[in-house]
Amino acid sequence: MKKNNNKSDFIKKLKTEHVVIFTLLIILLIVIILSAIKGGTYFIADKTSNITTEKDYIAYSHEYNKDNVYGEEQTPNMENYSSEEFEAVPIACWGDEYNIASNTYTPSMAAFLSRNTERIVFNMAIDNCSLETMGGRQGGLPMYVMPCDIPAKKSSVEVVIKNDFNDNISIDFSKNAGLNPCSINDIEGVISEFDGTLKFTRNKSGFEDIILKPTVLTTRAMTYRRNDITVFFLGNDTSYSDINKAINIYDKMVSYLETDKYLIIGPITGNTATVKAANDALSQHFGNKFFNLYDYLLNVAPDKNSITLSSEGKEKIQNGVLPDNYFSTNNRFNKLGAEIAANIISDKLKELKYIN
Repeated sequence: MKKNNNKSDFIKKLKTEHVVIFTLLIILLIVIILSAIKGGTYFIADKTSNITTEKDYIAYSHEYNKDNVYGEEQTPNMENYSSEEFEAVPIACWGDEYNIASNTYTPSMAAFLSRNTERIVFNMAIDNCSLETMGGRQGGLPMYVMPCDIPAKKSSVEVVIKNDFNDNISIDFSKNAGLNPCSINDIEGVISEFDGTLKFTRNKSGFEDIILKPTVLTTRAMTYRRNDITVFFLGNDTSYSDINKAINIYDKMVSYLETDKYLIIGPITGNTATVKAANDALSQHFGNKFFNLYDYLLNVAPDKNSITLSSEGKEKIQNGVLPDNYFSTNNRFNKLGAEIAANIISDKLKELKYIN
């Protein structure tokens, strides 16, 4: 009888253990399902709302800023080093599409400039760049982040950015061009755009920071490129309709540099009257630190480089318009135009004793 009771107790205990295990398995299954649902919702609804690991952060930076902010094909990226760390002081070329190669097989003006000067040239240009966006990346016309709350975790926060002229400015992400990684109140991260909204994502978790007043967005160029030999070149006339404003912005950018080794190049295409007036005003204001590339390409380069001009090209020159010989079909320099421009700019830098 006692033996039967022991067997019965054992069976009851075994059943209880099975029930407990089964219950735990059910709970674990529920947790897994809920986690999967939550994770799926996260990736579907907002891919940027909850970046938590260094790997995620790097992937985020590369995917949405197009350029690898920590070192494209180079490892490490030389743009993350200050001028003093190079054997020869680098050159930073700021500007628009006239500084960018017309295709992957054609050297840019910056590439020819690097060849001529035998030093690193950082191409800080973006398509359709304006003086305001150039000044924001370079630092002379700083961009301000409006009051916001930067979370402690590596999650994105929407930001509104303005400068002294605009209440809400947009940022071009076609190239990094000295923007990322950036920092707000010494919190490093990246600025990206999603559906027309700018977002800042810190690179590692830390303390929450509530931004109570407009705060300067410190770009990568502001940290590393202030001591470079600097060339400012906006080839389009779009930034020069108000020449006094243009000169004011250039003054701010020049003052922000920690060197006096800079060169300003005026517009070369657009409304002829605007191009001529802008070059005259820039020449008068900046003197020997200005170079009139428009005048050189119009009046000197064709003969000096034995360029064969069509009847249309000759007519354009007579009307103060640069001939098509210099340009590709996408309104950028072709190889000839890029090399001629780089050659004369190199000569100008030598004249100013910036390079040997």
